[in-house]
Amino acid sequence: MRQPSPPADNQAHDAPADAPQSPSRRQWLGMAGALSLGAALLPLGAGAWAAVPPAALPAEQLKRFHALSQLLTGREHLDADLSARVLTLLTEAEPAFPQQAEALGQALARAGIAHIKDYPGSPVEQDATHKKTAMAIISAWYLGYTGTPKSGVPTDDTRFVTYTGALMFEPTADATVIPTYARGGTNYWQHPPAHLAAD
Repeated sequence: MRQPSPPADNQAHDAPADAPQSPSRRQWLGMAGALSLGAALLPLGAGAWAAVPPAALPAEQLKRFHALSQLLTGREHLDADLSARVLTLLTEAEPAFPQQAEALGQALARAGIAHIKDYPGSPVEQDATHKKTAMAIISAWYLGYTGTPKSGVPTDDTRFVTYTGALMFEPTADATVIPTYARGGTNYWQHPPAHLAAD
């Protein structure tokens, strides 16, 4: 007696109509690719944004550094969180930096320098160590990052502080916009300029 042949792979196997379907080979490949890409980018994201928490630095030290940053930049209103981030990242790069910043602050106080306009040409500026410390702080605030970017290499010692908060954009803020940002804000193009609307 002839036995019935088993059903082919592409035929139904008496599964319920609402049973979940197994992913196809194409779907498996797509999921595997997405997971691989995510795993590859995860270290990059963590390295680009992670930093020593500001809480790891004493509150009084952060307060003194914030005042030092205000003096060196000539700005009364600086973001305290960004100030903590600047000190944190500079300390990551140079563990002795908090002590160097404290020494700079004390030297400025001894010299009676209470504003950045009195700093150029002063004995404090002429001290190579103090000048290096001051420039590291000023550069971080104006450029929005610490360290030195290097082209042509996969990694360097630069660390991100802020983009829109970088002080380098302030001098021309009335005439130019921060690159990639629209002067009129999101969807500014939906409304015609005032002079066109009045014509």
